[in-house]
Amino acid sequence: MIAIQMMDVSLTGSAISDAIKSKYASIIGCMVYFNDSQQIKVILSQLRALGLIYSSWSENAGKLYCGLTIRGRRYRDEMIVVKENMMIVDNTEE
Repeated sequence: MIAIQMMDVSLTGSAISDAIKSKYASIIGCMVYFNDSQQIKVILSQLRALGLIYSSWSENAGKLYCGLTIRGRRYRDEMIVVKENMMIVDNTEE
């Protein structure tokens, strides 16, 4: 996912789009998919529908900002714990 660990601040839609594109740039076919700006909007809409992010429009900046909801932060924290636990298990198996 998009460095979800770093999303305690609001990010602009274009910053999120850039992060997604850079994360999946090396996977063949993904860049074609993510070059369509509508796909990024679909992803953000799905995350909003799941209650993981909120979005707000800044009249002054003329930009859409997204950030994690309380539920999104809790899910992020669970993912980090699971990832860290998996790394510990991998290291003990060697």
